[in-house]
Amino acid sequence: MSFNPYPNQADRVTTIGFSFAELQESQTSGYISKAVEVLKRARAVPAESRDFPNYLGKSTVAFDNIESVKDLLNAFKALERSPAIDDVVERTGRVYLNAMFGGDFSVASDQYNRFVSDRTNGFLINDPEGKRVFMLSHRQVTEGGSYLQGEDYEQFQSHLAICSRNESRFRHLLNGTEYPAKVLSSSLEILGSNNPFTENPKVEEYGQEFTLIFPRDAFDIWCHSRNLGVDILNDVFREYMKAYFEMLTCLKEYVRHKIEMVKILGYPSKQSYDYELRVQNDPWHVLEILEKTKSVFDRIKRDIKNGILFKRQQQFQGTDLSIDNIFSLEVDDFYTKNISELNQADQYSPEYMTADAVLNFFFGLFKHSNYFFQLATDESPTWDSDVKIYKFICRSTNEIVGEIHIDFTRRDGKTAEVERLPVRRGHLTAEGRTAKPVVILKANFGKFETERGRMVNPIHFVQAVTLAGQLGLAFGDLLSKGKFRATTGPDSLIDFSQVLKHTFEALMFDETILAMIFSDGDLSLNGQPAPRHHLDELVRTYRISLIGQLSHYCDLSLLRHSLTAVGSGREQYFDRHMYISLDLEFHRNFNDFIRSWPQLTSDLVALFYDENNMLYTEITERTYGYNLAVSLKGRYIKDDPNVITELIENIFPMNAADQNILTKVKNSIGRRDLTAGFFQALGQ
Repeated sequence: MSFNPYPNQADRVTTIGFSFAELQESQTSGYISKAVEVLKRARAVPAESRDFPNYLGKSTVAFDNIESVKDLLNAFKALERSPAIDDVVERTGRVYLNAMFGGDFSVASDQYNRFVSDRTNGFLINDPEGKRVFMLSHRQVTEGGSYLQGEDYEQFQSHLAICSRNESRFRHLLNGTEYPAKVLSSSLEILGSNNPFTENPKVEEYGQEFTLIFPRDAFDIWCHSRNLGVDILNDVFREYMKAYFEMLTCLKEYVRHKIEMVKILGYPSKQSYDYELRVQNDPWHVLEILEKTKSVFDRIKRDIKNGILFKRQQQFQGTDLSIDNIFSLEVDDFYTKNISELNQADQYSPEYMTADAVLNFFFGLFKHSNYFFQLATDESPTWDSDVKIYKFICRSTNEIVGEIHIDFTRRDGKTAEVERLPVRRGHLTAEGRTAKPVVILKANFGKFETERGRMVNPIHFVQAVTLAGQLGLAFGDLLSKGKFRATTGPDSLIDFSQVLKHTFEALMFDETILAMIFSDGDLSLNGQPAPRHHLDELVRTYRISLIGQLSHYCDLSLLRHSLTAVGSGREQYFDRHMYISLDLEFHRNFNDFIRSWPQLTSDLVALFYDENNMLYTEITERTYGYNLAVSLKGRYIKDDPNVITELIENIFPMNAADQNILTKVKNSIGRRDLTAGFFQALGQ
């Protein structure tokens, strides 16, 4: 039994077949042309007669089909780098742009208001997916303020201009501020004439004058700081501090004027605007998760500092030391050392770990469910002989729900990342039928024969974690059911898209599950199961590294939240953290400040360009994902037959129009405290 998710066999060859030699502009643009016809019919409807079904609904379906072509092109480029592919991408891109700008896809604000107030429009009122698409379209129209009039328009444009100036200044400071520093001749003799951070030296009687470029030359200045003299270092240090605080000012001014802009658009606050279309639409619930999580991270950091302090007290007996003498840079060094230990342990993983074993485990999760994977045995076309096609089948109806194409083996021209590539998302097509989802799971692993004569793809532990996460997203693609791209699949949930990924990743860095996956020597390169002590060391070091990373994300999330929470008293949190922490840590000496400069500027960039306040998702998505993993693990070990069925019915078919998705996730987690479950998955 097979199915063809494409209108004709030519499309099948172009997309799933990936017969690159036969790719023609007409094959790809022909698929778009059907969508363009639908767009033309929708745009022909008089403005006064437009409603959701005959205008925005048709337009959305048409653009969904055009966006699908972009998915195909992304897959082309990831699987093979060649002039032929680049040519098709360029040609199809032109067709795509012509379709995009062939008319006004957006719905004007007055139409939006009419649709919302028109209770006779049953499609809009009763169909959550239609309403979701409608709200997204309205956001596209309103966010630029182009529909505003009179004084509102002038004020909006004034704030926009100030934001642009602050962004421009921020970029200038980030890319480099010039500061002339005078270096004595004695220092030059030590540094040598090929000093890497000098430009256009000007000879004068007191020595030479150099131009130091900030922040580009930070590392070079640090390396030679012992030779530059205290006065020069103090000058350089002050210039860095001045640039940093000016960037902070630009950031705060930028956000302040953005807040005024959304108020002109009719929103009471920046957060009400940011959270309007999200699964987690209550900013104070998000804040509660972040603050509880940070309190535990702070405890972990104190424990690390106490460990460092204990070693130091043993080393320097009789010296008056306290935990206040242990700074964050030293905690960062602890995490860096741990990453080195993880990499050292992981170098032996390919002897025992294979992508094949990971697939076996996660496909096996479905054994008690209404779905299963079946390796295709027909002559379905593939782009390489190593590609395997698995059909995803519903047991009760014997219907093929979708396909997943596994392409793991190393090949020239293939990108190295482990990633899932949605080739066809489940949605309505221009012909009015539902396209069945097709997804590629791509990697670039080596292929070797095991001691027992099987061909496998050995992998490192870190790659296994990534592979598990991408499988979670692929399962979400296969099980999603929706009318529109804007509402179907994990990617449609703006702030919840990575939950399934984190669920599967957390299973992979659990000692018990990891031992179950790699206990079969039949799938290992050396024919032996992975030693338990090796797996335990991998999990221990990986979790510690992850804690260091997530602790930092949590800090940034709270900073961004405080920036946009004007009027709540939270804005003082930002000033206190950004300024006082600098006084405590980075004013100690020039070396520590320069060491921290890349991280400091990286944080500022993250805060500046998180315009939609999305930093928090890294913590909240992991919170729900890790809690699901804890529940899943407990029930899987007990061989609960409903363990995956519940996820399939409630969680995997993620639909952005489902107002109850968060409730369903919480029900699957149970009464467990979210923060406790989060840290349980991290071994705390």
